[in-house]
Amino acid sequence: WWFYPRGNATECTDCVIYNVRDNTWYDTGQALGSQRSAGYFSQVFRFPVQAGYEVNTANAINLVTISNAGSGYTNATYSYKQLTGGTGTGATATFVVIGGSVRTVVINDRGSGYTVGDVLTATLDGVGTGLEITVQSLMQKVSLWQHEIGKDEIKGTSVLAIESSFTTSDLGVVAGGPATFSPVGENKWTRIERVEPNFIQVGNLDLYIVGRPYADEVDQVTGPYTFAPGTGKIDMKEQRRILRLKFVSNVSGGDFQVGKIIVDADTGDVRGYST
Repeated sequence: WWFYPRGNATECTDCVIYNVRDNTWYDTGQALGSQRSAGYFSQVFRFPVQAGYEVNTANAINLVTISNAGSGYTNATYSYKQLTGGTGTGATATFVVIGGSVRTVVINDRGSGYTVGDVLTATLDGVGTGLEITVQSLMQKVSLWQHEIGKDEIKGTSVLAIESSFTTSDLGVVAGGPATFSPVGENKWTRIERVEPNFIQVGNLDLYIVGRPYADEVDQVTGPYTFAPGTGKIDMKEQRRILRLKFVSNVSGGDFQVGKIIVDADTGDVRGYST
């Protein structure tokens, strides 16, 4: 797998894959799993760890300085005190007071929405006064993902499906059929009346019919035709001059393996349609 930034992207959004077994190349089509900025085989976790590139927390506090150490505070360590002031929210810090003044500050929760130069303070013991810290730099936070475990995207307590799909090559009498490399067929539409799925699957799958009247026309998509595990056939009346079948799994816990799919197809009309 080779990850790369596609188009004008500055972080990885796609990857090209060499399939060693089938001796073929393909790409992921900017699928979720390819949108990662870095990967690492962790020495702690059993599975690889990869970092996302999409910012989920903007302008979190990275570095602060003590601009006013204050006075009159009781000597102690004050942990996870809420920071107030400035443009952001949600930040906490641990303060160490020596000789009545704050000597060290450690940011615990970095919050979000802050601006460089924000002046913040915190209530420590209710006696001392004057404490001020200044935001010197910010950070943007992304998600860290543990890969190759389970079937879903886990974000905190939320369980989200990961969409997975594949699309066949162009089918149709004008293309000579799926096993022919050059157009030798008739210049007619292809009509599909039935698809017989052959899957080992968990959860429902959706079938979409994708096609166009001419090579440079825009694809028209119909569906979904939803089928469950063990569904024997999917009846439809779909017609395209050049068409593809797209199968999609987008349910929590979804998984599938593909066998030999049978398509009941015939020649359709001679004329193409205009978009």
